[in-house]
Amino acid sequence: MRLNTILSVFLLFVLACAPQLTYAQDQPPAQSITDKATDKQAVPGADDKGIDIPGLTGHEEAVPQPSPEQLQGLYHQVWEKVGSMFSDHQALREKWGAWEHRYDGQLNTLEDLDKALAAMVGSLGDRWTRYISVADQKAAQAAEADGIRSLGMMLKHHTDGTYTVEVKQYGSPAYNSDLREGDLVKSIGGKELKGLSETEAAALLKGKDGSKVTVVVTVNGKDESYELTLTATPEATVEARLLPGNIAYVRLPDFMSEEAVGQMVMALAQMHKTTGGDIRGLIFDLRNNPGGQFNLALAVSSLFIEKGVITRSTTRTDRQITETSYSVIPVQPYMVTGEGAADMAALTATLQNVPMVLLVNSSSASASEVTTGALKDNGRAFVIGTTTFGKGVGYVRGKLPNGAILSITSLTYLTPKGFDLNGKGITPDQVVEQPRSSKDDAQLNAALAHLKELMKQKTEQVNDARNLATQPQETAAPSHISAIVIVSAGAGFVLVLTFAVVLVVRRRRSR
Repeated sequence: MRLNTILSVFLLFVLACAPQLTYAQDQPPAQSITDKATDKQAVPGADDKGIDIPGLTGHEEAVPQPSPEQLQGLYHQVWEKVGSMFSDHQALREKWGAWEHRYDGQLNTLEDLDKALAAMVGSLGDRWTRYISVADQKAAQAAEADGIRSLGMMLKHHTDGTYTVEVKQYGSPAYNSDLREGDLVKSIGGKELKGLSETEAAALLKGKDGSKVTVVVTVNGKDESYELTLTATPEATVEARLLPGNIAYVRLPDFMSEEAVGQMVMALAQMHKTTGGDIRGLIFDLRNNPGGQFNLALAVSSLFIEKGVITRSTTRTDRQITETSYSVIPVQPYMVTGEGAADMAALTATLQNVPMVLLVNSSSASASEVTTGALKDNGRAFVIGTTTFGKGVGYVRGKLPNGAILSITSLTYLTPKGFDLNGKGITPDQVVEQPRSSKDDAQLNAALAHLKELMKQKTEQVNDARNLATQPQETAAPSHISAIVIVSAGAGFVLVLTFAVVLVVRRRRSR
């Protein structure tokens, strides 16, 4: 069986067997980084039609001149749906009821409806629950067409009126500069930021393609000035390479598409083949990964974890609170046999057992934090870098009958050990800052150093096991049995892959 065929089987199985979240997509800070919340590329996992919000969204053409009754009806439907799905029901308790009839008799035009819904949704003060009008969508599209570019960073507004760098988009002008997450931003383009509204501050992050913008930040009490050139940010791709010592390095740019995950798996498989199945260590880079689809975070996590809890989530529908635990278990050997099973078993055993280091930083958000929490809490990977973004929520998103886009924060999640990372982030096992004005990747270097130590420890363990195996049977039995269990579990996980594809093919043919 060819490598591509084997890997196609592998990926189909992973995506099919990962725990499914059918209604929610994860929304990372990417939409605020680029300030293109209306662009489908800025909202991962969503196509032009959006993600249905049950009982509310529709894909039909917007009514050109809706009646006041229709406008009032849509307003009330949005009020009901947000009230029944918004995850923080305590935030709704006192004031949400007052919004139900606040605009009765006042909605006569689509513009009236836009203003009313924007005010109502905005009253929650939740950065991920948003109403985006058709006018705003068209304005963003027009700006893009007119060559308006972004610095590629998101600012955090503090209660004292100041702003700091919160997130940097991979490959953007901000990413390629010496700006760092947490920097206090004093001015952009000569305009002081303190006291500006968030809309006013965001506008300073954009400008004509090729124009230069000076950003002044305060670092250790001193002002530092950086000149950035506004250019289009290239689309991030999977990066993979073999490092000395048969160490595999792979960077996943986001969790926005199955294609990206597939490219990552193919890259890992190719490196596995190149080394003759002798990958000694693995570095998984999720730095500046803004997140994406929740399901893909579950799938990617299951690639590296043989068994255990990936995450725990909570959702709400009216008074009903649903708590769900997403776990993976080893697939049993009896499930399937077939061509290519041995190759997939070897790859799976490597991914689930090879010494592993995970790289993260303050721009690693949402879905990437699901995977970080899973790998860290299950003891699968040693985490190096800086504290992650801290977005422990998911959302539902849809296009309304009037053409506007509505997203509602509807899910919260915890790491396997029950840590609520929202607003706090996940602290690495080893904190390593990236020095300014340094061409060396300090975090990657730290990962390599630690990984070599892990590899050394594993080699010593293997040698100890071999020495025990030469001793009398009763002494060697515990280690021998343990080794058999590990190999059987790894092989069992992979043997089911061919079976899964056969089922998929048969189902498609029967339709």
